[in-house]
Amino acid sequence: MLKLSPRLTQNRTALLGLPSVQAVIDLYGLARRDCCDLLTAFELIPRRCIELAIEATPELRDPLESAYPWYVLMEVAATGPIDLSAMLEQLLETGMEREWVLDGALASSDTQSAQLWQFRESMLEGQRRRGEHLRTDISVPISALPDFVTQASETVMAASPECEIIAYGHVGDGNLHFNILPPMAMADSEKKAHLHDLEERLFDVLDDFHGSISAEHGIGRTKQAPYLARLSPLERELVQGVKTLFDPKGLMNPGRILPADD
Repeated sequence: MLKLSPRLTQNRTALLGLPSVQAVIDLYGLARRDCCDLLTAFELIPRRCIELAIEATPELRDPLESAYPWYVLMEVAATGPIDLSAMLEQLLETGMEREWVLDGALASSDTQSAQLWQFRESMLEGQRRRGEHLRTDISVPISALPDFVTQASETVMAASPECEIIAYGHVGDGNLHFNILPPMAMADSEKKAHLHDLEERLFDVLDDFHGSISAEHGIGRTKQAPYLARLSPLERELVQGVKTLFDPKGLMNPGRILPADD
């Protein structure tokens, strides 16, 4: 059965400055309550990502008057006579009263909305320009995001004090891209092994939070080894059984998730 919904006819975007990941989670809870299903995006962005975006796209300007440790890029969308601007303004007012939100910019046009989303796109280019780095796609329970970011950051920094942590993601899914830029002075020949070690340490913390090493981008070959290491013999058998049932000749993406010779 195919279910159709009316095409969205309006949207409003906001970029907000916040003091902590806990404030981000508190604001998300309020947004889910007050905006309901009209909430279409709620992105967690650290200050370093704003800087990387500006480095990659010089025409971008700092979106708020001051710099803040964390940002939220959020969007609401609807069809019909709903005042989305008033909804966002009320959310911002309540968030500021509770000291979750320190400042914010509300887009008043599609052009301004696109400019705010450009920070989300350009920060990826900023990371790419730094060369080889660790990219992850993990998830934890939404309520655990603040503690996970703290513990994972402490673990990584203890092992590599000169690295840079770039933790951003989709709050509503508990999905975090906990990326790591290696030390600038590190030789290229040393980066791969160093990042692999940091990834293992990160995944150990993730296990403590009962998280997943893959949220939206799948396992493929890159995450195959840590994925298989976390499967029990029974789980491995079940995965292989599903693969054999739907792909008995092993023609679909051989070597992904399971080794090709399984």
